[in-house]
Amino acid sequence: SMYRRGVFNYDYSLSTRSFFNFELNQAVISGMVTVYILIICLFI
Repeated sequence: SMYRRGVFNYDYSLSTRSFFNFELNQAVISGMVTVYILIICLFI
């Protein structure tokens, strides 16, 4: 039915967005860890 298709599309877009946010967070976290390690190496 039309309603079910709309709900499916909404769930799909929501999961895609959360997956994209997860990928983005992974990149940001790895970048911060790299900067943190560089700062520690500079101070040591």
